[in-house]
Amino acid sequence: MPVYQVFSPDNLLSDEQRQQIVDEITHIHTSNTGAPELFVNVVFTDLPAGRVFSAGKPSRLSLVIGNIREGRDIEVRQTMLRQLSAMWVKITGAPETEILLSIQETNPLAAMELGLLFPPAGQEAAWFAKNQDKLAALGISGS
Repeated sequence: MPVYQVFSPDNLLSDEQRQQIVDEITHIHTSNTGAPELFVNVVFTDLPAGRVFSAGKPSRLSLVIGNIREGRDIEVRQTMLRQLSAMWVKITGAPETEILLSIQETNPLAAMELGLLFPPAGQEAAWFAKNQDKLAALGISGS
């Protein structure tokens, strides 16, 4: 379910940096939410010059927008934002002033992946039990 969209200026990221970002986003999300790695999706979009503007002027701003299941405490979401920001600066070398981060929440009952509707926060154990066979076939356990 979580989808992290990474928008960055053309030629800012190498393939190696993209992989590092994917690894770090996956780690940040799973360590803060307990979600299985399989469900973490990261999408990159390169933005040509003149496609991002701040204060009405062309900008080299990058954006990382995470769309996650609603129900996480604000402290969890803010921790994730701080970790994402530090990760971006470390991997890209870009200053923190050139990254916009946002975590948006989606009602899990309105999200589906792998043919499975997601459970509300706090109902994961019952969801894993109900979908045990399909998840096991994908190599995912409920623990």
